[in-house]
Amino acid sequence: MAFTFQRDIFAGDSWSPQFLFNKPLFDIYDVTELVAPDSSLVDDPVALQAQPPEILYAACQTVTHAITFDNDTGTVTFHLANAYGPFLTTLASFGYVMDKDWLVAQGAWDGDCATWQNTYSTAPTTSPIFSITNGTGPFMLDYWTSGSEVALERNPHYWRSTPIWPGSQTGAAALERVLIKKVPDAATRHDMLMTGAADLGYFIEVGTPLSDYVLLHYASPGAVTGTLQHPTGTLRAYAGVLDPSATDAFFTYNINTDGVHNYTGSGVFDGNGIPPDFFTDIHVRKAFNYAFNWTQYIADSYNGQAIQRTGPIIKGVMGHSDTQPTYFYSPTLAMEEFSQAWNGQVISSGFAITLSYNSGNLQREQFIESLKAGIEGLSPNFQINKLELPWMDYLPDLRDARIPIFISSWIQDIPHPYNWVQPYLIGTYALRQRLPDDQLSTYLAKVNSCLALQDSVARACYEDLQVTTYSNVTDMFLVQRVSNNFVRAEIRGYFANLGYGNNPYFYELSKGPLPIVTAVTPGAARTVNFTSSLGATASLMLPAGSVTETLDLVITPDTVTRYAPTGFLLGNLAFDIQAYSNGSPVPNPTFTNPITITLHYNEQALGMLNKNELRLLWWNGSSYEDAACGAYVRNTSGNILQVPVCHLSEFALGQIAHEVYLPLALRH
Repeated sequence: MAFTFQRDIFAGDSWSPQFLFNKPLFDIYDVTELVAPDSSLVDDPVALQAQPPEILYAACQTVTHAITFDNDTGTVTFHLANAYGPFLTTLASFGYVMDKDWLVAQGAWDGDCATWQNTYSTAPTTSPIFSITNGTGPFMLDYWTSGSEVALERNPHYWRSTPIWPGSQTGAAALERVLIKKVPDAATRHDMLMTGAADLGYFIEVGTPLSDYVLLHYASPGAVTGTLQHPTGTLRAYAGVLDPSATDAFFTYNINTDGVHNYTGSGVFDGNGIPPDFFTDIHVRKAFNYAFNWTQYIADSYNGQAIQRTGPIIKGVMGHSDTQPTYFYSPTLAMEEFSQAWNGQVISSGFAITLSYNSGNLQREQFIESLKAGIEGLSPNFQINKLELPWMDYLPDLRDARIPIFISSWIQDIPHPYNWVQPYLIGTYALRQRLPDDQLSTYLAKVNSCLALQDSVARACYEDLQVTTYSNVTDMFLVQRVSNNFVRAEIRGYFANLGYGNNPYFYELSKGPLPIVTAVTPGAARTVNFTSSLGATASLMLPAGSVTETLDLVITPDTVTRYAPTGFLLGNLAFDIQAYSNGSPVPNPTFTNPITITLHYNEQALGMLNKNELRLLWWNGSSYEDAACGAYVRNTSGNILQVPVCHLSEFALGQIAHEVYLPLALRH
């Protein structure tokens, strides 16, 4: 394990996620800083390899001493340079482990400190393990077609025996295969979801709205129960799914005027340009924020599927607060701020500024158009010019601080606020926008202070830092996408977790038949039959008068069997029954007469259970209990179990566990 991390640190450059370990272990951002602290070797493997061997060897020793192991105790120790709050989060996100002997056999670095420099900043495609894997996860790589699709197959030997949370999966994954396809065309993605060719993903509604085919709608990504919308629907819809990325507009505080494109016009306050330090005046920055129509921009550019940002930290991550103040569209306040800017020169002289975007990026273009409309609508003396550039021309201007306001997006590496405040306030973006020294020093102190904290104290620290960016008007914090995720109703166990990025946790997913929806009325008896993919069948019998109002029952066969609590054993058969009234869930429906569930089981459904001791268990939200509210009827010769129940929930076939004593044969 220690070798895996050492190897990754040596191989990474400033553009790879390995920097996430360099900071906590060495208080640097690139491993070459152990050789040249002035950062002169960053992303320059040729210059690194030319350094004196003794200096390179010493750098290697620094790394190997920072990550040590003890085979006798089975432990790996990380020796951190400073307290580092997100370290465990980083390990959970990027802490994969690979076998050293296998790596060396494939031609990877062998751990020799005399040669580590030859692995630094090499192209990923040149790695001997670029297209092969050897891990310990719940799925194994079947094949990978670059740029098209990845196929995974179940690892039958997956090691997890203890659930991560109550009711979570253990052992081998329920899914046999996972196929992840890249499908650029929105209409094709829509059709794949509707026909069942795809089970889940990010889909854009085109043609017939997907909402017309929603069986159950969940108000939030983590909702356990949803509302019943269309009984014949084939989809589950999850609202309010937060994207782990953000798009923002960054002020350049000292504009670089060297370059082909003229962004600052005359360079002075004469109505035909701006001075390079135009945005160092806080009133200018406030005015630009107040002149921007956030609501209209989100409606036009994101079809309403985004929220306004409040600072560098995205919603869903510690440090974000919905109650924090933020800027809003107000032409009146914008003019008030402009009147205070640059001792009145902005109002008296006017200004002209040019903003660029890369060709084909509609949302960046629409941002400039929205800002242009807001600014020019304030005064005929205010002018914003729009410049379209090829990507190869746009990117150098962005990186070299030539664009007065540049638009960029960031996607999180780890679900921790440090991964947002670092690039925005002291790292990548702060340097590109030439953030003034006073702001940089303030943010550096605050970021380092928060970094050493944990839990509620850390949350308060990051919330304060977020508010500081509002007070300083550091940027124009634009949008974070919020969407509806549509999932086939056959999928079980889905939830959208911001920490997993755009992919679900496939290990927790399973797939079964479509749920069955049936209506139950007060005056009539009702019997509903359903079948498990294991071959077992079940019937649900409600006698006449068992309900006092009309209910819709949603029966989901083949749910995931949760872990067995102390005192119980579980078989392989599990299903879920929920009640709805006028589309709304009924958590604890009242039945005048008990419901009878009759199970026709088989050996596959039984697993290791004893027919004579079978019970039906119900999930109370944290554990299983016996579901019977009357006497069991067991027909062991016919493989039938009949039980009256008074609860609707997740059910599983099980029995009470017994201690088994095995005789020991002693050899003398």
